[in-house]
Amino acid sequence: MTRNAPSGSVFRNSARPTAILKAKQPRLIGVHDLRDWIQREVLLSLAEAPFDVNDADLLPAAGACSTCPKRSGNNSLLFSDLVRRKDVCTDRECFHAKVRAQIELRFREAETAGEKPIRVSDSHLFYGQKPRAGVIYRSDYREAKAAGECPTTTAAIVVDGNATGRKLYVCAAMKCPVHVPRSPGLSPEEKAQRKKQREPLRIQQEYRKRLLEAVYQKVPSALTRHELGLVALRYFEQLGHDSQQRLFKFFGWEVKKANGNPGGYTDYPKLASAKLESLTAAELGRFLVVCALASDLYCPSYVSGAALPKDSRLARGSRTLSG
Repeated sequence: MTRNAPSGSVFRNSARPTAILKAKQPRLIGVHDLRDWIQREVLLSLAEAPFDVNDADLLPAAGACSTCPKRSGNNSLLFSDLVRRKDVCTDRECFHAKVRAQIELRFREAETAGEKPIRVSDSHLFYGQKPRAGVIYRSDYREAKAAGECPTTTAAIVVDGNATGRKLYVCAAMKCPVHVPRSPGLSPEEKAQRKKQREPLRIQQEYRKRLLEAVYQKVPSALTRHELGLVALRYFEQLGHDSQQRLFKFFGWEVKKANGNPGGYTDYPKLASAKLESLTAAELGRFLVVCALASDLYCPSYVSGAALPKDSRLARGSRTLSG
């Protein structure tokens, strides 16, 4: 029985530096994945190893980690910078060989007990990452509390991730009623209640639609000052606050600040309503044209001194009216 070794690359889908250098757009892993990779591939902490560091029989050729001279705590002269971290393995190949041996041991124990464990990963399969053959990733299974929790519950051995070497029970059925419960549908009473709640809204929407249709039918073929005033005020109300302020400055309309609140919010639509009352039909028409082009009054600081683009609405409007 052969198991795959953990990948040693910090780049996804790249096992060798040469492959990384040849790749046009190598995919980097995220911060959390990088931290896990450092812990798993660089700072090989024996305190977090998935195997028993005192077991000399796990890999007889290597012996126990607790007495190994390659353990940082056993050679303070050679690994003086790691003295404070006495349980760091400095032999990466040996460490991962023991991880593989631990995985093999877990498989043998499960098979001896009459189980047929599957291989699972404790991590998710990220975008662009190639899955390992025969391995089910975290998003494709649910962990069960014990064997027999559902008809599809099976034994599994974690062969990749932070919990490598751990035996657990999982369910990989995406429609399992036990491990992938679905929210119950609405009862007939709840459906009736929601339909009842939607009815007033439907009536109100239908009323507004018919009211607008009636207004449409009453609009004269030639707009009078009354219709132009209505359109002008509604158009002005829909402009942004900054555009409204610029239009007031453009027309030279005075704005009185509220007493005690000189820097407060100014209700320009309310002030504009009184101003528009005094305008003639022709003046209202010109006001509407200016409102349509008001956004081009804004000149951002990052283009200070730059000419107005020839395709701007203000430039096009000027050409259209002058033509």
